[in-house]
Amino acid sequence: MTWDDWKNDHPDNYFGTAEAKQAFFLDSKDLKCLPYKTFGGGIGCGAPYRLYEPEDLKLAAELKHGPGGLEKKIALRAKRFENKRKRAAKAAEEARKQILEKQEEERKEVVPSKRPKKSSSNIQEDKLLKTLHPLVS
Repeated sequence: MTWDDWKNDHPDNYFGTAEAKQAFFLDSKDLKCLPYKTFGGGIGCGAPYRLYEPEDLKLAAELKHGPGGLEKKIALRAKRFENKRKRAAKAAEEARKQILEKQEEERKEVVPSKRPKKSSSNIQEDKLLKTLHPLVS
């Protein structure tokens, strides 16, 4: 096997089962009838991966969803993802505004300290000082 043969037959050019289901909106029944190659596996390595060719997956998706159906589903998924992103950004902005409002309310609640009230003994001392020293105010 030459390098070019191996490179062209490498698993990077194929889709695994989970990727195929997600990217082409297929299910297990749809994948059963498609040709596949196996990769990996062996003793102690788990089950081998089933790898599907993109052309076969596109054909299966077209048969299942109709002509242009896959493109519509991909566009709808992109729209849902965009709406989800917008909702998350809006929720984050609302949370930020609530935090800022709460901080502003806490700042307003802080009352500047008042001078302590004079006790009766302090008042009497002030009167005594004023009578003794008329210049003290």
